[in-house]
Amino acid sequence: MRNTTTFAMICAMGAFAGSSMAATSLSVSHDSSPLAFDGQISSTDLAHGLIAHEKVTGDGVYTALEYTNGIGVPVDDKGWHPANPAAGNASHPFGLSTFTNGFGPQDVLDGLLNDFPGDGLPTKRLVYDLGGTFDIGQINILGGNANQPDGRAMITAIIRVSTDGGTTWTDLDGNGGSVVYDGKAYTDSSLVPQDASPFNIPNGSYFQSDPTGTVNDGIGNTWQSTFMQITDDASLVLAAGVTHVSIDFYSVHHTDNIIEDPFFGVNPFTGIDDNTADAGVADFNSDAIVDLLDFNILALNYGTLVGATKATGDTDNDGDVDNDDYITLAGMFGNTGGLRMSNPDEPWPIVSPEIWEIDIIEAPSANIVVPEPATLASLFGLAGRAILRRRA
Repeated sequence: MRNTTTFAMICAMGAFAGSSMAATSLSVSHDSSPLAFDGQISSTDLAHGLIAHEKVTGDGVYTALEYTNGIGVPVDDKGWHPANPAAGNASHPFGLSTFTNGFGPQDVLDGLLNDFPGDGLPTKRLVYDLGGTFDIGQINILGGNANQPDGRAMITAIIRVSTDGGTTWTDLDGNGGSVVYDGKAYTDSSLVPQDASPFNIPNGSYFQSDPTGTVNDGIGNTWQSTFMQITDDASLVLAAGVTHVSIDFYSVHHTDNIIEDPFFGVNPFTGIDDNTADAGVADFNSDAIVDLLDFNILALNYGTLVGATKATGDTDNDGDVDNDDYITLAGMFGNTGGLRMSNPDEPWPIVSPEIWEIDIIEAPSANIVVPEPATLASLFGLAGRAILRRRA
């Protein structure tokens, strides 16, 4: 068992090293139950009970900077999914109020966002006026799908903050930063390991719950809830002097339950183009085009269960030639370049997440005071003795 007191003391000492150690960190947890994280929702955070402003182009309230998606494209709020009762009643409890009411899912349609926002456009854009100036220590986002495990249980969001009443905005982590994700053993629907390592997103405003290509289809992964916790590991302050927080939520997948980032081509927040697959995976004879010759190779080897290779029709490198490989080839037929990984007919995700709660948690009000050298030496001595006692 971990010695909590000693561990906390050592962590506090690490914070004395200064802001150069600061790093925005995203921890993501999934569960097969939609209610798994209800106990971690805050009802005392800065946003509790607040109703967000929905930023709509031309409303005359926010600056021109806020009307773009980061690459100069005007943004309109996309409203709610037609199946959500909030679509016809903005004050419905499954509407804006669901994000800050301190509850997890209340119904299968609770927090259901709209689909088809378009390339790089958020499906919902929210601004929270905190009613004062605060240092933010943590932001939590809870989402999922209370109806079934699918792609809606994964989340992509962009978070910005304002320190001047909503006139100007910056990324949550200054004007850049790095987001470090905990490593998890993600699997696809065939239970083939896909990404078991941490992955970094080099911008402090863009938060994607899972690596691009992660599948949640109820066969491999069976997640019905996702809990994102955004913190600063060193300074304990994500953003100082904040008056307003802006959160954009994006569509996350097609109808195949595979998460992809919402930008076709290079993501302007990360500088990464992780949305395309090399058409060469279906170019079995390596002649730089996916055509009838490749189809014939796949047809000849269809049903091979062990030892298949790309040269014999295996597009997904799982050792067999089956319907998955046929679907991949069909989607790339006639192509010679990069294609969307999951759906080559649609260049950006079209299905939006389902969001149940947003917590904006104030940083500790009493800042840690750097002790005098003698005091610091005493703290190290206490920590050392505690560790020795632990080992005894």
